[in-house]
Amino acid sequence: MKRIIGVSLIGAGWMALASFAQQPPAPEKKPDAYQTVTVPADAKEVAPQTYKYTDPDGRKWIFKKTPFGVSRFADNGELDRPAPKIEPNPNMTAAAKGDRIYFENPTPFGKQKWSKTKAELNELEQAVVDREMARRGGTLPTAVVEPPVKTPKPVSKTTKSKGESK
Repeated sequence: MKRIIGVSLIGAGWMALASFAQQPPAPEKKPDAYQTVTVPADAKEVAPQTYKYTDPDGRKWIFKKTPFGVSRFADNGELDRPAPKIEPNPNMTAAAKGDRIYFENPTPFGKQKWSKTKAELNELEQAVVDREMARRGGTLPTAVVEPPVKTPKPVSKTTKSKGESK
């Protein structure tokens, strides 16, 4: 019984293989010719490497030069929207010592600390300074600056075998 089943499975496999061999090969498809995109001459530059253009049909397009060529996509007003304002972390603190302002921001990986002069502050840091001054009545607290911790250099231990001498 096992021999009959085995022989019939092998025969079915050979028949299936023969039916695939008799089929004519599929015709090869020629690749479509790619259309190269170029920036129209009357396109208006709105940002570095970014252009806006309205075609004769009234559709608005944005052309962007990339390292891989020019990309074109429909203008849906994304570039016209203002960037969202970033709010500072409510736990972020600022303190002053001399002409420098020291910032501390708690993160899940530990405290992030940095300092800047008043002229170097960005919008986020200036918002933290303004918030801290409003909390404290117009002045920043005095910063306690800790000296940097020096990590000791590892001492290399050389081992001598019992038979060696100086």
